[in-house]
Amino acid sequence: FLEVGWLREGDFFGEIGVVQKSIRRASIVAYTTVELLVLSKWDFNRRIDGEAMNVILRAVAMYDSTDNLRKEFVRTRRWEAYKKSLVDSIVSSAKR
Repeated sequence: FLEVGWLREGDFFGEIGVVQKSIRRASIVAYTTVELLVLSKWDFNRRIDGEAMNVILRAVAMYDSTDNLRKEFVRTRRWEAYKKSLVDSIVSSAKR
């Protein structure tokens, strides 16, 4: 699990799959009760205007690549494992 951001009221997700016609890249976890509006690709494309689509396309272009997210996840996991090992080593040494 790699946390890449928090959403607030009015925010949206799933736009990458819709505008790039790609598979889902992420999972969303809600920490509170949420109310969602689900749009099919057909409804989304039928309702969005050109200006809004351009805003979304610009935002998607700035997102990090899946490969970079994977690398960050691995780096984070390694760092967490190192911290645990270091703390365990210090605690073990202090008990001696």
